[in-house]
Order: sequence, then C-alpha cells, then structure tokens
Amino acid sequence: MSNTTPATTEPRTDSVWDIVARERRRLAGELQQLTSQQWAMASQCDRWDIRHCAAHLLLPFEYSTPRFLVGLAASGFRFDAFAVKATARIAATHSNAAIIQGLRDHAENRWTPPGPKLGPEIPLCEILVHGQDIRRPLGVPCPVPAEHIEQALAAIRNSKMRDDFRRRISG
Repeated sequence: MSNTTPATTEPRTDSVWDIVARERRRLAGELQQLTSQQWAMASQCDRWDIRHCAAHLLLPFEYSTPRFLVGLAASGFRFDAFAVKATARIAATHSNAAIIQGLRDHAENRWTPPGPKLGPEIPLCEILVHGQDIRRPLGVPCPVPAEHIEQALAAIRNSKMRDDFRRRISG
C-alpha cells in the first residue's frame, strides 16, 4: 500500500481558501490601525462608510440560511436591499473591535452562498472587492495579484458582475 495520494483531475480549492483566509486577516490587521475618523470615511461602496463595508463582510457569518431567506423575502427578494438592511444591523450591534475580531475568527470559514457550483471564488470576490472599497479611500495601497483576480473572475458568469469586479479591483 502506497503512502502517496493519487493524482486527481478535480481542481484543488485549498489554495483559493488560503487566499481568502490571508486576505481576511490582512484586512483585519489594517482595520485595527484605523482612527475613528477613518472608520467613518465613505468607502467606495455606495451607501456605506468604511465601518459598514467592513461589517458587510461578516454578513454570511451572522445570518444562517433560514434567517437569510426570511430577510431576503422581507426585502422583496432584492438582494441589495437585504444586504443594506442586514449590514446596518451588523454595524449597529458590533463595535469596530468586534468587526475586526469577526474577520479574524472567520478567516478560515469556508462559507459559500447556497446554490449549485458556487465555490470559494465567491468569498474571494467579496474580500477582494470590499477590501479595495475600504483601502482606496484611505489611500492604503494593496495590489491584488493577477492570479487572484483571474480565480475570482472565473466564478463570475454574469458579464455585468465581471465588469463591475474588474472596475473595482483594477486601478
């Protein structure tokens, strides 16, 4: 019997999850350095300041699937409306320190949205896009490696989402 693992044709997702965890930790470390005035600055994400944008990254960890579905229904099945309400609730109930700790606590969390074929590239998109939404107004340089962008883009099938992602990640 061999101790080696047989080769597989299935794609490995560990490297994507490693990137997600690293990005969550990196953003948490950067957020820890912010002043209260910086937390209150407008992010690049419409309607949200830096604090709300960071709080939004905790949404999948704060809302179970049933709670998410109830909230989505209450928002007329409009995800953006739900996200704004849910993010406001998280921001209202979490201190800046709790938001930072939440990112650290969930750095290794492998949550993906419900649905077929949605893998780690979706959380990768979230942390890359919202990380830039936070960093750019603060003037914090954070170049995103091209291979990370390509991995995230591979998961986005809707061309409108692809264009928005490219715009928000690239200079």
